[in-house]
Amino acid sequence: MAGSASITESPGKAVVSGPTQSEDFIHGGQWDVIVTDGFYSMDLWPRLRHPVYDFNETDLQLGYMLPVIGNSFYRGNFEGLADLFLWESTRQHSGILGGGALGLHYNFVQPGWRFVPYIGASLGLSGNDLYVQQSQRIIGGPFEFVLQANVGARYFIDKNWGLMIEGGYQHVSNNDIYPRNVGVNQTGGRFGIFCTF
Repeated sequence: MAGSASITESPGKAVVSGPTQSEDFIHGGQWDVIVTDGFYSMDLWPRLRHPVYDFNETDLQLGYMLPVIGNSFYRGNFEGLADLFLWESTRQHSGILGGGALGLHYNFVQPGWRFVPYIGASLGLSGNDLYVQQSQRIIGGPFEFVLQANVGARYFIDKNWGLMIEGGYQHVSNNDIYPRNVGVNQTGGRFGIFCTF
């Protein structure tokens, strides 16, 4: 247990040593595989006279952990992530948006804690078939940029795997590469499992 003291005996007296520190569940040099599924919606960011999209989202991520730094509430580590995603539109216009992104998480790691909060962001590229619907100006072309920001937490059930939940904001647009570029702004969340090795 973190912060507990140990007692050792020597002839004629007992010696109390300082607190022992529990092992971190996250440490530098680990790889991380994450699979999540979730739901994001434009309902909080409606556009007048434009369709509202909802997406059922599936993501597969591969991460690499950097060493733990700091010694206070901000103690933690950075994790680089490569993300493959597939989003299915479930409202007003059916279609698929999928692609890849590179991201960075900061995990808040405390000694011995199974519960690890994090914040993160990513930037990626996507392809889609939603743009063919000429009645909308939200998605204007076959290629779109995807920006994501999220907060979440993971819980280690065992030393190397556990569950995670996150919520976040997403922006999809083409930076005016195409004439149509109203863009997607949406919020939602994901739930998933992870494995470190």
